[in-house]
Amino acid sequence: MRRREESGRNPALAVPDLHRPLEGIDMLDFFESPYRVLMASHVLLVGGLVMLVAGIILAYGLDQYLTLPALVASHAMTILGPTAIKIGYVMRLLAFNRMRVDQLHPVAM
Repeated sequence: MRRREESGRNPALAVPDLHRPLEGIDMLDFFESPYRVLMASHVLLVGGLVMLVAGIILAYGLDQYLTLPALVASHAMTILGPTAIKIGYVMRLLAFNRMRVDQLHPVAM
């Protein structure tokens, strides 16, 4: 059963304050709000894209200037970047689905 704030509103439907620190919020509460999941998915999508582009440029464009550990790290970025993009995209789909379901079936007060 979902928790309710003192005002009686469903906390999963509330738009979170993005500048508020996440102190006192455990991992399950973090994923309870679809808006926080959507924000995290945007971070993963952008971060994965940056990792992918940087990895491609370093691994295939500037490879002759890199040491072996840096070359291995840049090749790892070309694998981890698309992985982050895929996870971020799935989180985005889940967040949009939860927002749609919450709007269609509001929790009775």
